[in-house]
Amino acid sequence: VYKRQALASVELLMARPVRARTLAEESLRTEGHDGAMRLLAGCAVETEALMRRQSDGHWSDKALQNAEHRFVRALDDDPALLEERLRLGWALVRRGWAEKGLPYLETVAETPGDDSRRALAWLFLGRTHERRKDTPAAVEAYRRVIEIAPHLQAAHIGLAHALEKGAGDEAARAVLVPYFLERSRSWVRGDPWNDYPFGPPEMRTHPFQNLLERLCRR
Repeated sequence: VYKRQALASVELLMARPVRARTLAEESLRTEGHDGAMRLLAGCAVETEALMRRQSDGHWSDKALQNAEHRFVRALDDDPALLEERLRLGWALVRRGWAEKGLPYLETVAETPGDDSRRALAWLFLGRTHERRKDTPAAVEAYRRVIEIAPHLQAAHIGLAHALEKGAGDEAARAVLVPYFLERSRSWVRGDPWNDYPFGPPEMRTHPFQNLLERLCRR
């Protein structure tokens, strides 16, 4: 199991979600219940949908529904899991079920803990509020992201977009110009939005740590 978790994590990290999903599904078939592997499979399916959107401009509702199903199963096993709530809420929003997705995202946003996860939750809340035409709530959500993760590019762009709707171009420029003048490049190492498609942070290291510990005990 630990070897397969590590291999599936590597495949997802290398942007090969189909291979990551295949490994995860094989493990679930042969080893049975494994919450971490179910999470990896859901992340892989979600990333497959993202890559399709990048190529054809549309979200695959079938793929997002598949990911949603896996995250629901993981939450059934452990209702306290925050990563699954984050991804389930975001999948529901992208499928057009914003009202169903909001409570999941709000729980993650308001729960103390991992700042990267909370920043993403507020970012997704901002986008959800924009979809619901609630510009003030979107602005507030994006500002909360920036408080937690000041260099998260997607939050500055989201805030500028929301401000442009309510206050005009000058308000949007006041957000974007200082940010891009400060940043030497658009890709910031450790940006949780950039890292999101590659799985949760703990899944990029824990499978390898578990495997190493088992090997060292031999």
